[in-house]
Amino acid sequence: MQEMKIIPYEAVGEIKFGMTEVEVEKLFDTQPIVRKSWSGNKNLVWDNLRVGFSKEGVVQECSFFPDGKYQAVFNEYDLFANDLAFNELCKNERPLEVSGCLVFMDSGISVTGLKQIEQQPYFQRI
Repeated sequence: MQEMKIIPYEAVGEIKFGMTEVEVEKLFDTQPIVRKSWSGNKNLVWDNLRVGFSKEGVVQECSFFPDGKYQAVFNEYDLFANDLAFNELCKNERPLEVSGCLVFMDSGISVTGLKQIEQQPYFQRI
């Protein structure tokens, strides 16, 4: 697995918010799958990592899916490994629940989907 450290509002691994599509593609050895978001913006996908671009063509978000080549790491915790990363996020702020997502405004991280831990979804453990 390749570790991608999340630096809130700055970067995800070597991908910096505000980079162009060309700059991001140079960071990878393979060609991405190109997709469009529901709003029509371009997304580039490598394995379990999705990089979303704004209408201006710069990085505005990065998304991870479990079980892939790229490991999402926040404060040294793998976001998909267990509830330690989620608990770390909750230490300093209480997330907002918006349309089924938990949004951590201070860290710039949004958690979507429900991961089962001890038969309870994440959002019930806050």
